[in-house]
Amino acid sequence: MYLVDEPLKSSKPYNPPTPEAIRKSASPSRSRKAPVQTPTRKPSVPTIPPSQSTSNFPALDYTNIAKHLRNDGDEDPLADTVYFAQHRRAERKEKQLRNIEKDRAMHEKAQLERLLDGLQGPDWLKVMGITGVTDGERKSWEPKRGYFIKEVQALVDKFRMWKEQEKKQRAEKEAACAAREDDEEEESESGTYDV
Repeated sequence: MYLVDEPLKSSKPYNPPTPEAIRKSASPSRSRKAPVQTPTRKPSVPTIPPSQSTSNFPALDYTNIAKHLRNDGDEDPLADTVYFAQHRRAERKEKQLRNIEKDRAMHEKAQLERLLDGLQGPDWLKVMGITGVTDGERKSWEPKRGYFIKEVQALVDKFRMWKEQEKKQRAEKEAACAAREDDEEEESESGTYDV
């Protein structure tokens, strides 16, 4: 079999534009230098004689080859089950990372709740890292304590909202799965009665 890269056969032969025609079509406000002529090269691939470069190829009969190939029916050789085993490891790793993130977030939430309890307790100055303060100086730290409590409370509330949102998403996902299963059961039941 020969593969030939030939131009399409047309009634008119293709003539490349001459350098003069190119120069005439260029912008008149600019003058261009004449291109340097490069020597013509011989093709590195030997040309195929015209008798062999026709577009009439014999038709190939693959029936003999098809008889010897095993036929598994309509089974897809690249079914989804082939990829499940390969992607299981990545899914497991992703699940581990999600669990690690969740554990870190829960640990951080527990620390913030402990800090909030300490700030609202009687030893709030020690929690803030302040020692050796008299009662008069203690009152000057009260606004800073209030601001600190407000910020920690906002972070704890954010964690609470995330948890509620996660519960809501999980419930929606379970409802969608249940609805899908109900639809599949109805289709299977209606399919048995239609016959």
